[in-house]
Amino acid sequence: MTTGRRGRWAWGYGLLMAAVVVGVNGCADQPGSRTRNAGGTGSSSGPTLPGGGGTSSAPKDRDASTKSNTEAPPVGCPESGLRITAEEPEAAMGLRAMGLTMVNCGDTTRTVTGYPAIRVLGADETELDVAIEPGAASIATIDTLRAEPRPVTLRPGERAISGVAWRNTVTSAAGADPSGHELDVAPLPGQDRQRIPIPGGIDLGDTRRLGVGPWRTPG
Repeated sequence: MTTGRRGRWAWGYGLLMAAVVVGVNGCADQPGSRTRNAGGTGSSSGPTLPGGGGTSSAPKDRDASTKSNTEAPPVGCPESGLRITAEEPEAAMGLRAMGLTMVNCGDTTRTVTGYPAIRVLGADETELDVAIEPGAASIATIDTLRAEPRPVTLRPGERAISGVAWRNTVTSAAGADPSGHELDVAPLPGQDRQRIPIPGGIDLGDTRRLGVGPWRTPG
């Protein structure tokens, strides 16, 4: 396992542990439940994501202090010079979370400020009716998703990270809406979009909401 992979695993695991605390506080679905939490918000006053402030019970990346913010440029590079990949979603008690990584695969320095521009695509590659919510306030309280956007400057080979979160909650007698199969993502609104298959899909129940955090540097 490479150092970069360990760092991204720690990101996802930390978010998974935050999800567990959300569930313990009564903000996620109990097994067999089909009733959404009143108000729709979560809480994670205990563990936080790496770099999100506060403390966390998630395992620390032992190489974090020495890890470089660079990766080998992947094969192929979009015209924007910024390539995006997604981790496999983590799940706990109805809350789902997934990390996004953006690598400067070009040959010039680039600066971004803000959120990934995201669409959720179904099995037939059509866009699903999903509300994209910066900060994810109505989904869960996760520090790194709630953070204020700040400029992130990436030299060639450097990376930034973001994340998304959603709930697999069903309140309708009709059952769950179709699950998403891919994310159609641009580094920022107006830039070239990239399609990213999601292992296991995006099971939104009937919530039709996907929370997203701003781009930030790892650590």
